Amino acid sequence: MPNASPHNTKPRLSPTRLAIVAVIGIIAIADPAHANPEALAEYRQRLRQIPNNDLDGRVNLGRWCEQQGLSREADVLYRLVLRSDPNHRQAYDQLLALVQRAKLPAESPHRMDALARKFPDGFYLAQTDHYLIVYDTSHFWADLRTKMLQQVHEQFYQQMRRAGFRPMPLERRLVCVLFNDHADYTNHALQNDGKQITWADGYFSVRHNQAVFYNSHTGPDQNAHRNRMDQLQNKIDGLRLRAKDAADRQDQQTARRLKSQLARAEREIKHSRRHYLRQTGLSNIATAIHEAAHQLAFNSGIQKRGLSYPFWFTEGLAMAFETTNTSISYGPLHANRHRRDRFLKAQAAGHLIPLTKLIKTRSLANDAKSDRVEITYAQAWALWHFLFKERREQLREFTHKLNTQFPVVQDEQKFEQMFIETFGAINAVDRQMRAYYRK
Repeated sequence: MPNASPHNTKPRLSPTRLAIVAVIGIIAIADPAHANPEALAEYRQRLRQIPNNDLDGRVNLGRWCEQQGLSREADVLYRLVLRSDPNHRQAYDQLLALVQRAKLPAESPHRMDALARKFPDGFYLAQTDHYLIVYDTSHFWADLRTKMLQQVHEQFYQQMRRAGFRPMPLERRLVCVLFNDHADYTNHALQNDGKQITWADGYFSVRHNQAVFYNSHTGPDQNAHRNRMDQLQNKIDGLRLRAKDAADRQDQQTARRLKSQLARAEREIKHSRRHYLRQTGLSNIATAIHEAAHQLAFNSGIQKRGLSYPFWFTEGLAMAFETTNTSISYGPLHANRHRRDRFLKAQAAGHLIPLTKLIKTRSLANDAKSDRVEITYAQAWALWHFLFKERREQLREFTHKLNTQFPVVQDEQKFEQMFIETFGAINAVDRQMRAYYRK
């Protein structure tokens, strides 16, 4: 854990002590105050002379601002151009280059104070290049999760840009909340988002624009695992005593048999502990990446908060980034093996839902982690991945239609109409997708 503050220990998150901010990873470079008031005055004069429809003129003014050290004004100009014309290549390239050099400015005391007031004593606040992390976990676990979020950010932008999408750089840091206790996590989900979440390791709150997680080693499965370990340990203790008693009685045959059973039990408990820690960790990693991808999609312009999207599109995009191995490249350019295998198994068994139903479904019933839910998720990934690999230009067109819907889609039949207009007959898409995965 890097030095977090001017003190040796981290401060508790408190509105009265926000001058002391814990930092995980690299501190974002703050945008300096304007040191050239003359340049700022000239910028305003030049801006008044540019017609509203002269997008190239605004891009040129943005370049001039960068030369004068007015990075904040340049950022605003490029984003305004892209709101008028999302396909303006020069504005997008200039904005990306600017963001990579200047990064996000330091967070305002007002935002930090407002965030602090939402959480009780015992929470800490951390600031990185792209995230504000609120947590009551160990500093070590929060550090690991924060590094993962930073990596997901890099993979998301890299993969989506390589695929021809144009994710907009973040305008401000994203908020992520990390709970150590499962009960605190579920209470937060219910009170703040009206979600009854008992099995998911994390979720993205569209309402509050926050990714929320808990340390899965404190979850409900932990009790079952602890009981299992206690049973195995009692068995080991009993075998050890019986083997010693047999040896003391010179009953070598019984002693050897009990020692053999003892060795097997010790190997079993060692394997069970390792397997539990591995499976819990892998599940937590995949969930964290999935929810982080949701948050990035809704804050980069790939999706927009306040609009309505079909289930397969929203979840398929997030699942495209799922992985349990963050040491290698991952994202939509690669296949999600877990979801693919689940899809193929369901397809072979004839358990897939009709594509005509999937494409217009907006959400699933919150009725627990059933096989039907798992299959529907896998099928959503399969559809999104197939369209991404085989119909990418049409998928970009469909994304644009979803993001420009007016009024907001309320009738699920509208999703079916938009799908057919973009990709063609549903039955034909279904046949092509099944053939693609049979390969």
